[in-house]
Amino acid sequence: YAFIPRMFFRWLVQYNSSNDMVSNNLRFRLEYSPGCEFFVGYTDEHTTDPVRPGRITGLQNRGLVIKCHRLFRF
Repeated sequence: YAFIPRMFFRWLVQYNSSNDMVSNNLRFRLEYSPGCEFFVGYTDEHTTDPVRPGRITGLQNRGLVIKCHRLFRF
C-alpha cells in the first residue's frame, strides 16, 4: 500500500504445504529526500498443525531489520 509516492507498506503471507509452514514478511519504506531512504523489515515463520489446518503452533524464525541510508553528494 502506498501512502504517498515516497512511502509504502508491503505485507506478504506465504504458506509452504510441503513442510506445513506459514511465513509473514512486512516492509515499510520511506524516502525522506531524493536518494535517502529509511526501511523497517519484519519476518517470521510458524509451523502449522497438519491435523488441524490453519492452526499455527510453533515459532521457527523471527527477524527485525532497521536500515537507513543517505546519499552524499560531493
